[in-house]
Amino acid sequence: MRNPVNYVSQSNVYLRRANVYLKQLNNYVSQPNVYLRVQTDYVSQLNVYLRRANVYVSQPNVYLKQLNDYVSQISDYVSHLKYYLSLPKDYVSG
Repeated sequence: MRNPVNYVSQSNVYLRRANVYLKQLNNYVSQPNVYLRVQTDYVSQLNVYLRRANVYVSQPNVYLKQLNDYVSQISDYVSHLKYYLSLPKDYVSG
């Protein structure tokens, strides 16, 4: 039978080696996690910029719609004015 002290000592050596290996493996696995976290930060910052750009683009769109409404109202007013101005001419010619 083997000496129990030697067996425990050898087991400790194996466990220390396994621990070193697992630490190295953990470092190797954690590097992509850091990279992915950085990429996630970039993407979320890009989303913030795109949301701001969307707000900037939508504001002129609102103003253009209002301007279009005003132009339509003026056009309607001019059409009515032309109609009412043509009434006396029709009355005289008729």
